[in-house]
Parts: sequence; C-alpha cells; structure tokens
Amino acid sequence: MKHIIAAACLLVLGFSPIFSVPGDVVYTEGDAIIRYKTGEELEAYIGDIVDTGDTVKTGSDGFVELDRQGIVIKINSDTVFTMLGREENREKTDVLSVVLGSIRFRYDKITGKEPKIQTGSCIAGVRGTEFEVFSALDGSTLIVVENGLVAVESEGETVELNPEEGVEVRPGEAPGEKFKVDRDQIDYRTWNDAKLNDLLTDPNASMKRLGDR
Repeated sequence: MKHIIAAACLLVLGFSPIFSVPGDVVYTEGDAIIRYKTGEELEAYIGDIVDTGDTVKTGSDGFVELDRQGIVIKINSDTVFTMLGREENREKTDVLSVVLGSIRFRYDKITGKEPKIQTGSCIAGVRGTEFEVFSALDGSTLIVVENGLVAVESEGETVELNPEEGVEVRPGEAPGEKFKVDRDQIDYRTWNDAKLNDLLTDPNASMKRLGDR
C-alpha cells in the first residue's frame, strides 16, 4: 500500500508552492509522515507545521488532524493529502488536494474565500461547513456533505450538494447523479475496494480515463 501511495503523490506535481496558509498538526496517531517540499520525510508530531507544497501521508493505522486557521482537516488512514497554491486569472488561490484516501473537512465559518478542494477527477468549491471527500485508486471521487453547500465541478458541469447529499465523479466524466446519504453511511474501504476491482477488470479503460484527466 505504501508503494501505491507514493506513486499517487506524483499526481500533484506541477503546482506552485507559494500561497497557502500553513496548517498546524494538533493530533496524530499510528503511521503518519510529512513529506516536505524540500523532499525530506519525517514522522508527524503534534506541533509540526504543514505548509504549501508539503504532503501528509498516513498508513493503515495512521491519522492526522490539522488546524488551518478555522478549517479542521481530519486525514484518515491510507490517505495522501497535499496543500497547494496556484494562480488563476491573476488571483492567488489555495488548493487542498486529496490525492488518495478519505478526509473530513470542518469549517468554523464561511468567509467566501475558502480554498478549493481538488481530487484526481474534480474540483469542489466550498460553501459548506462539514463534508467528507473520498478519493479512490482509480481516480474516482466521492463527496458527501453533512452541513452547508458544496459545489462539485468536473468537465465543465457542476452539481451542488446540500446536507445529507453525495455525488460520485469518475475521471474524465461529469459529476454523476447526486444521492441522499445518511451520516457515516459510506465506508471508504468498501467503496475503494469496489473501484480497485473495476480497475483490475478493465485496466486499459481506467488508465485512459486517468490519462485524459
């Protein structure tokens, strides 16, 4: 699994690490490391700072919680998370990238300038206060909202999710139909295993979708 996670990190290369607000590590357990933009990898500890261009990787028993000035980021096991910064239309934009795995986001307040959430298949604009993002090995994304509103965009189409709604996005495709979901109804491992089986069943089609994306 560690080799797969390391390979997934390659998906986030090419972004400029200059804008984002740092995040403080406020809790950690199990196998959890920080890969700094310098290339150095160190075990994550409470009090560490995760800045733009840095990546947090958790193992099968790992968990890290970050506090990013009003945004609580709970990074679950077998997850790769990167803080990015880029410029769009001459404006500086923060991007929180869920490369692989499962992350829960909670916003203390909404200011209208929240960082975007990026995965291998979509970008989400946040106008909600609590939601979860799942990113599978085949590049698929599942987003589930608990509170507030999240707009999910892919291939030029956007779906707005209200509380207790979710949507799945496959690489290179528009968002699917949104669906109702109960709290904690989605199990990431079960969903990711199903996506992995699909990938192994038709690897050529899966790799083409990822390549197109």
